[in-house]
Amino acid sequence: MQQPTIEISMVATDSSIEEGDPVINVVTTLSQKLNEDLTLEFELGGTAEVEVDYTISSKEYVIPAGETEAKITIAPFKDGDIEEEEEITITVSSNAYGLSGDNKLTIALSDFDHLGLMVGYYSGKSTYDPFGP
Repeated sequence: MQQPTIEISMVATDSSIEEGDPVINVVTTLSQKLNEDLTLEFELGGTAEVEVDYTISSKEYVIPAGETEAKITIAPFKDGDIEEEEEITITVSSNAYGLSGDNKLTIALSDFDHLGLMVGYYSGKSTYDPFGP
């Protein structure tokens, strides 16, 4: 018997996160309930590295029988390194069911360690002029 095609969607609580921010949640939702648990493995990619730039609560989704969604969390590290913006990509791998829909999600990981020192001129007034007198 052929398995049904399941529509899948992935949504994050935010499309970007900064180093040191609290966790971000990624929820995967199925278009229909199943009569058995469904385990969806996923691949991590992008320029950010797991266990170097962030941690992830699990490397698979388990959607219990009768339910339609599962959640994982991503927690970025505050490493103090000056870096360009990086990306975290999560791609759900295929499984016994035919998957259709959006099975890939990208989250931007920003680093604000590069802001540097702001130098300006304070006049005798209580105003700040970054360009001086």
